[in-house]
Amino acid sequence: MRLRRGLYLDPDYREDSSVLCAVANRFYGPSYVSFAHAAGWAAGYRSDAVEAFLRSVQPGAVTSIFAGKLHAVLVRSWRSRVKGRDWFDMVYLIGQGFPVSLVHLEARLRQSGGYEDPSPLTKERLKFMLSARIDAVDLEAARVDAERFVRRPADLDVWSPESFRAMISRMEVLA
Repeated sequence: MRLRRGLYLDPDYREDSSVLCAVANRFYGPSYVSFAHAAGWAAGYRSDAVEAFLRSVQPGAVTSIFAGKLHAVLVRSWRSRVKGRDWFDMVYLIGQGFPVSLVHLEARLRQSGGYEDPSPLTKERLKFMLSARIDAVDLEAARVDAERFVRRPADLDVWSPESFRAMISRMEVLA
């Protein structure tokens, strides 16, 4: 399977969607679809299959993926456009009870200049940063962006600063 100029994937890996996703993200950059949407595609859009797919990913991989999504929520800036899919994925991963890797998130934030404090990133500091981002982002624009990735767009009508803060209060972290 040819992915990009001169890059071929061994045929044995064609059936393993987690390998294909990892290779595609490595060579093409971050996905243009939401993580939940991609996981749903890999699992045939059955909610039980999505859950099984996420649980089957190597231990630690989802915590790192979650760190990447939180990094996108915190620092991604497309001028006035907000990527609602990042916010949707954050809510999805928190709702599924997956923890975020603080070490991985801190490394990403330091690399991009999103965290310059010399002290290590803590759960409290992360929640403060997310709360500040909630205040700064246009949640209505985020909701409109995310609508195309969900089956029932009306489910996003509950998006508000208060609902996001409630989700953040439930977030689990791995130090």
